[in-house]
Amino acid sequence: MSLNQVPIAAERLAKEEMSDAEIVGALRDAGDVANTVRTVSVYFVGEDGPINRLKGDAISLGWRLVDVSDADGTLYLWLEREQSTTPEELARLRQDTLRMEAHYKVKYDGWETSVEAAND
Repeated sequence: MSLNQVPIAAERLAKEEMSDAEIVGALRDAGDVANTVRTVSVYFVGEDGPINRLKGDAISLGWRLVDVSDADGTLYLWLEREQSTTPEELARLRQDTLRMEAHYKVKYDGWETSVEAAND
């Protein structure tokens, strides 16, 4: 099954949309220019098998592997890709990460990026 075919629960999507709105508000308040392409980091948490499956597929899914760390038997996976923070690109980010969460049976733990201000 292609990741594009993985269903996303409406309530899960709504929760991430609310969370993203807070992050986007903080970015815009700091002077961020949404259409500037920059590194966006995403995080997943899970058990060894599922995290390692996602890690193994990350490049083919369009991500760079940054780190995998272990804390008391729980693995944390950090991935990155280049994108803007326009509403369309953030909608794609939500779709991609929530489908990865559902398909790989890991927990999507959010995203972050830097503020990219306009050159004065």
